[in-house]
Amino acid sequence: ILEKVRKEFELRSKAGTPSQAADAQVGFLCEALGLMKYAPADPVLRGYVPKNLLLGELTRGGAIWALGHLHAGKSVEPLAKLMTERLTEPASAIPMEVYRVRHACAISLGRMQAKSQVEPMRKYLGNNIGGLDITSMAIRWSIHEITGETFPEPERPVVGAKAKWFLEQLD
Repeated sequence: ILEKVRKEFELRSKAGTPSQAADAQVGFLCEALGLMKYAPADPVLRGYVPKNLLLGELTRGGAIWALGHLHAGKSVEPLAKLMTERLTEPASAIPMEVYRVRHACAISLGRMQAKSQVEPMRKYLGNNIGGLDITSMAIRWSIHEITGETFPEPERPVVGAKAKWFLEQLD
């Protein structure tokens, strides 16, 4: 598995963006390495953390998620800082960091118990402590995992009822 992930990294670094199927496949392989806590994969997985859109969104997200499993309970400061940079990059950055990478970074920081990164996450979250977007929820989960702090329930969206749908409930 590791050799496939390594070869794909080298290939993508030279040739560019993978197909959607290849991106998904290597993303799942990265996740498998994390679930198996296969420590020799660490250097290869770290190669997917810096912003490089040619490496594939699913692969980068899977690699970052796997690093959270490899380092669960032990914050590795340089890695945690790099993940926080990916998570908190301003939306105005061109090109913008993909959301899947942001979510994976937040989840991994929580798993790693990266206490030093709580304040940057809290600052990025800002007043959006009750938002329903996935990034905000991932950050709240991460802060809760690290500090035990609880947050208010997310605001429920207002959904208007529509009539005359193709399929409707019978009375």
